[in-house]
Amino acid sequence: MNASTIHYYKTHSKNLAKRYESVVVTELHNFLKSVFPSGAKLLEIGCGTGRDAAYLLSNGFDVVATDNVQEMLESAVHHHPELLGRLHKNEFFIGQKISVSRKFSLFDHQEKIFTRAKS
Repeated sequence: MNASTIHYYKTHSKNLAKRYESVVVTELHNFLKSVFPSGAKLLEIGCGTGRDAAYLLSNGFDVVATDNVQEMLESAVHHHPELLGRLHKNEFFIGQKISVSRKFSLFDHQEKIFTRAKS
């Protein structure tokens, strides 16, 4: 994420949370459940309100979720208190070279699913 995107999410976190939480994502959730083996350890990068992480957790996956924006992590705890202790602030930025597999080698899968709320 670049600085202007982070600023946007910080400034609009409450409205974005309402939009993200109102979107019906049954197809996405069914897809995620079908892709990962039952009980897999998953890392979600860019979790936003924690909607997908909470769904995966409730379906037996061991989930840790990250986001660049503290306000979004706070929103995730507000909407999905079961994620408390599973949310972490990250510092990944566009153009930064990182080795996700080495940094998070405890996980079976590291995925970022791009979803967009319709206005």
